[in-house]
Amino acid sequence: MTRQTSSATRSFAPAILIGLTCFFAPTQPVVAHSEGGEAGHSNGHDDHAGHDHDDHENDSHLSELAGFRVIHGWTNATTQNSTLVFMDLENTRSETIVLTGAETEIAAQASLVGFRLVDGEPAYETLPSVPLPAGRKMALAPNGLAIELTGLSKDLHAGDHFDIELHTSLGHVEVHIDVEPAGATQHSHAGHAH
Repeated sequence: MTRQTSSATRSFAPAILIGLTCFFAPTQPVVAHSEGGEAGHSNGHDDHAGHDHDDHENDSHLSELAGFRVIHGWTNATTQNSTLVFMDLENTRSETIVLTGAETEIAAQASLVGFRLVDGEPAYETLPSVPLPAGRKMALAPNGLAIELTGLSKDLHAGDHFDIELHTSLGHVEVHIDVEPAGATQHSHAGHAH
């Protein structure tokens, strides 16, 4: 993995931000969940086509903070010292939300990173922050934006779970992360609506 923290990284950040437009999608109207948190999430879902509502009774793959929604946090199983974490973000507010960082108990460091090719080789470079404009969605996904965890304190096996705390301009939000098989390219629940 290539890491640059010099002026090359600073010039890289605008290129990532310009490239973010491919990750933004217009937001459809969103039905807000009750203030009851996770318990409120299990009620009133008629939009889970093809999914049994019972498997969402203790739903932990949706986190919300004042109009900022984080859905389907996941990473790949690994025995390495680092991993990339992915998720879908949605800003239902009328102003931009800025993602500024993350932390977790299972890693020494968590950093926002963006993908690019360096001499034809894939690389992730640290980003200071990532804006999410009002009324937009954004995917942290393989070969795009992600949160890189380094200094993992344990191996991650398919079926494991852990929490990560995202830092935003609104405050911090705790997100449940599912560990998918090593070759997975998306969260196993991806594709159904919340």
